[in-house]
Amino acid sequence: MSLALPSLSSFSPKSLGMLNNNLATGQRHTQKWVEENLRIRTKKGRLVHLKYNSVQRALEAEFQKQIRARKAIRFLILKSRQVGGSTWVESVGYDWMNHASNQSALILADAPDSSERLYGMYTTFYDYHIGRLPTRYMRMRGLTFAPPHSSQIIVQTAAKKYPGTSLTIQFAHLSEVAKWPSPSTVFLSMIQAVPNHADTFVCMESTAAGAGDWWNKQWNAAKRGESEWTPLFFPFFMMEEYSMPAASMNMEQFGTWDRYNFYPNEEVEIVKEFNLTMDQMAWRRWCINNNCGGDVLNFNQEYPVSEEVAFIASGTPRFSVPRLMEMRRNCKDPEWVGTFEFTDKLVYAQPKMIPGREGDVFIWRMPEKGHRYAVGADCAGSSMSGDYHAACVVDKDVYPHPVVCTIWGHHDADHYASLLANTGRLYNNAILAIEVNGVGEAVQNACRHIYHNFYHRLPIDEEMRMPGRKIGWYTGHITRHNLIEHLAAAIRDTDVVIWDEDLVLECMAFHRVPGPRG
Repeated sequence: MSLALPSLSSFSPKSLGMLNNNLATGQRHTQKWVEENLRIRTKKGRLVHLKYNSVQRALEAEFQKQIRARKAIRFLILKSRQVGGSTWVESVGYDWMNHASNQSALILADAPDSSERLYGMYTTFYDYHIGRLPTRYMRMRGLTFAPPHSSQIIVQTAAKKYPGTSLTIQFAHLSEVAKWPSPSTVFLSMIQAVPNHADTFVCMESTAAGAGDWWNKQWNAAKRGESEWTPLFFPFFMMEEYSMPAASMNMEQFGTWDRYNFYPNEEVEIVKEFNLTMDQMAWRRWCINNNCGGDVLNFNQEYPVSEEVAFIASGTPRFSVPRLMEMRRNCKDPEWVGTFEFTDKLVYAQPKMIPGREGDVFIWRMPEKGHRYAVGADCAGSSMSGDYHAACVVDKDVYPHPVVCTIWGHHDADHYASLLANTGRLYNNAILAIEVNGVGEAVQNACRHIYHNFYHRLPIDEEMRMPGRKIGWYTGHITRHNLIEHLAAAIRDTDVVIWDEDLVLECMAFHRVPGPRG
């Protein structure tokens, strides 16, 4: 979920964190206890009592809500820089270990210096906690309270591939997950040590580090409801301090100055969409100038206004993001969603269409008589944990060429072939280009028995480029580059129109990767 900017009045002591959760193993956490007992070092280097800021209060509200619901609490926190997310998590951890006996907390950071910083929070909490419990030992990256309390806090880095082995963990903080060298391996090892019951809390938090990585996939899965993790996004403007008098900044060419607008009118749209003040936009300009090297893309990476901007700006998008952002603003719901009746025979009749919200086929524009259409089909596996099959239908006789239909889902080869053949028949016997790499060969083989109009591969390195005998698209070193470059040009020059928001986001998530150095 994306939490809206809260008003300070909505987070009163009575409504946030005041519950005394005396569970079977002891009190877990209250904001009141934290603010009365824990101290932190501020950005100015002062030692003060920890008082939750607006982001921390929003986190606290969601945490207490899930405690009351008796849920196993699992947070995914996507955040801007310096909003206090890690401090809030560590305060919960210290409070939890201080009040509940025989518990284990695991803190995993991306690098040794990050581990030291997080451990430093715990030592500060402990050193200045009046009435603290005695420790059995307190050493670098470890704090264990003396018996009979015996709860412990373990701080490690994600370089340790198998954390949590031989432990039972009730509390875990996984910090800057996007920067971990092997997040899937580390996470798999750690999460097995956490019981799936209500008296446990695991929090993964990170800034974004590019679309399409492991962190981005976990976020997207949570947003789609495919996991029980709660996605929480915190934009820069939730921080009260990220504001300054507009009169102190040059606010000329608002929405048109390239230095502050990644795409035309970005500033104006940000104000309109998120109801920001000019003081907040003045701070944005100040931060771009002074903390982001004068580069608005750097600002969007470090201080995003939305989760989509966070993942897009933090990587190296291959396609024109301003064009894709413009397309996204014009996206709309499909006219029809459903599937087709399965077929395993060659027929020329129109397919039987079966409407349904959980369908595989999404139609934005029905076929028009006399129009020519092309279907491009990407093939994946049938595993529910793998990539999706995906296909697009393009109208060749309208310019710019609209993507009028998309298909996606996990299917066996014969069922995907049936979907493609039926789609081709619906769209005036469209030419069908199936990627034949890997499982695509099985899809193509199944499809050629039930359909008739296929793309035939063209020779790349011959002067006369005539369709050959082989059907289907083969993605190789040369053809992949040609495909990407043509699509990049089509998006850049607005030769193609996309109404499917998921497809636009997929294009945004397609990033350059470092190549070999000569």
